[in-house]
Amino acid sequence: NSNTANGTADKSTLPEIKFDVDSVSFGTIKMGDQFKYDFKFKNTGTEPLIISNVKASCGCTTPNWPKEPVAPGAESVITATYNTQGRVGPFTKSITITSNASSPTSRVNIKGTVVKVKNESSPNTKSESIIKE
Repeated sequence: NSNTANGTADKSTLPEIKFDVDSVSFGTIKMGDQFKYDFKFKNTGTEPLIISNVKASCGCTTPNWPKEPVAPGAESVITATYNTQGRVGPFTKSITITSNASSPTSRVNIKGTVVKVKNESSPNTKSESIIKE
């Protein structure tokens, strides 16, 4: 990274995280299911993007993110998994992404309404898309 005269990083040489969608609604979902969404993003900057931390607003949401640097122009995903077990009613959860981008903190959101279904046998896993590791 090149520095300007005042010692701050030049924003034109930093990585940049750009999400396709920064908020998604699961709609009405059944309690007991786990729902996943892949937040696709691209590094639109000129340096490798390093995501240092991804934190959900509560323990019911589990984020998964790339641990390796994302090259300039490359795309990747941050997966949010929401566990509905024991959580009936509307929800809005945020996921905060900390990185070396020109804006070091960004946020994506998931929301929906969990309903209790009678005589439900076993929980299912619903997925917007599945990442093969």
